[in-house]
Amino acid sequence: MALAPAVAPAARVVVLTVNERNPAGLRAYAKAGFADVGRYLGGDAGPQRAMTARCG
Repeated sequence: MALAPAVAPAARVVVLTVNERNPAGLRAYAKAGFADVGRYLGGDAGPQRAMTARCG
């Protein structure tokens, strides 16, 4: 999150996906301030959770 303003100064939100079968990753991102906003079914890695956090 600290790097986001330097990389994309106009960005207000960071979006990521994490595999649903990765509970440690889900917990880590939630602890870092990311909120689960729904399921993403694209890509080759299986079902993902989309997560967002405000930046800047």
